Amino acid sequence: MIGPRSEPQERLTHILMDHDLHPNPRGDYMIPSLESPLWQTLKVPEATRKSIIQRISRIPHEVLSQRVSWSGDSEIWVGRHKISCRSRDVQALDSRWVFAPKDQSSKPLEIARLLALYSVFDNPLSHRRNGVHLGLDPVIRRHCDFELFASPLNAAVPNGHFSSKWPHVEWRFGSIGSYPTVIDHLPVNSVVCINPPFTDGAVGFFGGEAYLADVMARLAELKLRFRLRMAVPILEAPWRKKLHSSLPVPQLLKTYYDATAETPADVLHPTLLWEDPRCPPRPSTQNEKGLGDGTVITSAPPLVPMGRMDGSLASMVEGQMGRECRLIL
Repeated sequence: MIGPRSEPQERLTHILMDHDLHPNPRGDYMIPSLESPLWQTLKVPEATRKSIIQRISRIPHEVLSQRVSWSGDSEIWVGRHKISCRSRDVQALDSRWVFAPKDQSSKPLEIARLLALYSVFDNPLSHRRNGVHLGLDPVIRRHCDFELFASPLNAAVPNGHFSSKWPHVEWRFGSIGSYPTVIDHLPVNSVVCINPPFTDGAVGFFGGEAYLADVMARLAELKLRFRLRMAVPILEAPWRKKLHSSLPVPQLLKTYYDATAETPADVLHPTLLWEDPRCPPRPSTQNEKGLGDGTVITSAPPLVPMGRMDGSLASMVEGQMGRECRLIL
């Protein structure tokens, strides 16, 4: 219905991504309710918006008629939709299955179901997968106790204690809950990795809160309770003023890690990596090397108020800004 229009397709991804942060008893876990003002943020003609609402209204009546099945080893069928899957993702889910070997009968179906769920975030106009699957370098995450924003596809903490978007499905693969409710169950002083989705939220609705804004609103509490390793993009947002005082001496993040492709991926938004000084030491990553003289970067210059950066940090951010800054979600 939206057709080959990139902006509303991206906005739809953001709506679906942020929806479960604002649960609505009249909607479901994946799609906002018919009355949700989020649908008004789609920049489409009114006639198209009405068609979308009408289609959404039929979903509860069709939910049990969309059969999920495998076609070979690399394609999932959901009704008439065909979803390509990657062998590494299937292997990751297979290895994380929490049930005993004798309880294998439902595993293929549950793997298909989860991969189909995550496919809804992929923009059909892009050949790239959405950024929800990207994570910090595994070297960083392996030296944490918990990951707040992860999935069975990309979690790296050795103990397997990660929270995810759909724990009612992902608990079968090790998820311990979802943000923000899982926060209350994490031990005080744990080393927690925080890498929230970089969506733009729904400004004007629900207080303009998206995952990133919600994390920044809780930052003081999180810093008191845990030792953090977290990634924060430099965006024009009300919480941007907090960066200087709340996250001193950050690093400039240059790459993420694509677990599916098992390779680094360039950061498309100027992004800071901050690690609590109380965190235990960890090995250096490739992201912290590259001066050409064998020097290892342990931190970037201190962040200063935007508009008054010192020359070194400003040049680094400017270099990153020269890249494509489109959010990959």
